[in-house]
Amino acid sequence: MYCFSDGGEQNVWIVIPNVVGLSLGLFFTYTGHAMGNVQQKASIMKSFVSYASAIALAIAAAFSGVFSIPAKEVIGRVGIALLMIYYCSPLATISTVIKTKNAESIDPLLTVAGQ
Repeated sequence: MYCFSDGGEQNVWIVIPNVVGLSLGLFFTYTGHAMGNVQQKASIMKSFVSYASAIALAIAAAFSGVFSIPAKEVIGRVGIALLMIYYCSPLATISTVIKTKNAESIDPLLTVAGQ
């Protein structure tokens, strides 16, 4: 897979961060799902399925030759777009705080962690 190699060659500087990142992401997703209430579980599952579907669609389109750019670039661009969505999602909490003028929706542990 392209996320674990550099143009067909195994590269330790690509393999290790991707394996660690994928493992931690799955661990935190499954932990959140296991510990959440029904509404949180549904939200986590919807997000997980959405991300997996976007990645699968991008991989299928990239390797079928739909785009005029190499498959590696398609997968990289989709990964960047998904990460932008992921890292911008806390802004929804800020929007809630501003609308309600109440900071109860901000998780204190995330605030301490600097997230």
